[in-house]
Amino acid sequence: ISYSELAEKAGVSITTVSKIASLKIKPSFNTIVKIAGILEKEFEEKLKLKEKVSFLENLSTSDLLWDRVKTIEKIKPKDEYVYDIEVENTCNFVANGIIAHNTSLLGALLVEIMRRYRLITVEDTMELPVDYLRGIGYNVLPMKVRSAILGEKAELSAEEGIRTSLRLGDSALIMGEVRSTEALALYESMRVGALANVVAGTIHGDSPYGVFDRVVNDLKVPRTSFKATDIIIIAGKIRSPAQMEEIRRTTYITEVRKNWEDDPAAERGFMDLMKYNPEKDRIEPTRELVEGESEIVKSIASNVREWVGKWDRVWDNIQLRSKAKQMLVDYARKTNRITGQKGLLEADFIVEANDMFHRTFEKLRKETGYPDSKEVLSDYERWLKVRIKSDK
Repeated sequence: ISYSELAEKAGVSITTVSKIASLKIKPSFNTIVKIAGILEKEFEEKLKLKEKVSFLENLSTSDLLWDRVKTIEKIKPKDEYVYDIEVENTCNFVANGIIAHNTSLLGALLVEIMRRYRLITVEDTMELPVDYLRGIGYNVLPMKVRSAILGEKAELSAEEGIRTSLRLGDSALIMGEVRSTEALALYESMRVGALANVVAGTIHGDSPYGVFDRVVNDLKVPRTSFKATDIIIIAGKIRSPAQMEEIRRTTYITEVRKNWEDDPAAERGFMDLMKYNPEKDRIEPTRELVEGESEIVKSIASNVREWVGKWDRVWDNIQLRSKAKQMLVDYARKTNRITGQKGLLEADFIVEANDMFHRTFEKLRKETGYPDSKEVLSDYERWLKVRIKSDK
């Protein structure tokens, strides 16, 4: 506080304040009380401000990314739904485009897991659509753990949450976001094979090496444990030529190979399976994937009797699944039923369509020994047309 501000608040001259500060005069008792009260209030406000600044500094150095809200506009909704995406106990939407948040990509991938598997979610901020997944038939066990940033004492730590989930048996473990020391427990469990199905989570990184750098150098996970990572999916921003627009796209799907020691980037420890093509605005398979060089895909194929040592069949099945997905997108556009109550790309319909795809494939497999992809796709499309017509 300046001399002039103090003098104005105390009702004395600046000269008086200056002489009191330099011990040249002895002020009256009333003046001392006034000045002491003013300084005490200033000190309390500065202390509160310091605490707020310290809290903001902690947030600024954490995993959170902050974007300024430029405009807020009212829009006329196309559908009858109102989506409440407010986070409980706060009105801050800490996301880079809200709907296009990394945890939304993870949530979308969850519906590709078959419903016969139990899902265990471990989150410090509940973002995954647990109630919705339960509503469409998933067995989901959510686990709320202590925030790495806020450090609530009444809840399990993330490390304890992961170790607890391991004792629950064969499940798919889904981490909302890997932020802190829980990464050690997560990677150790992956390395020793404690989880037999899917282990998935989100982390901030703009490239496969960025993920490696974050996990190994920042979160102190040993390099040997990082090798337990099989696939890294990067969702990134794509800017228009004029730099006026931004869109979210999956830019890389990368395999983490196991034959490196120190630096996966320098020792060819990363192999891209799919890469974004900006000219065509789509993600495309790489030569390595097409020619069967993926150790992860071959490892998955080794568990299917009809695929062992037969890459042509494996690749044909990958293409078959891709065509089934594209068919669903095409019909959604053709019928103008992309989202909404009867949307073909909503999670409930995606799960129903996935189930039908698997049942169609299995039915033809039992009838013919190994089904022809064209026949599978034909039967699947026949079902899709009937299903769409029945929902009008």
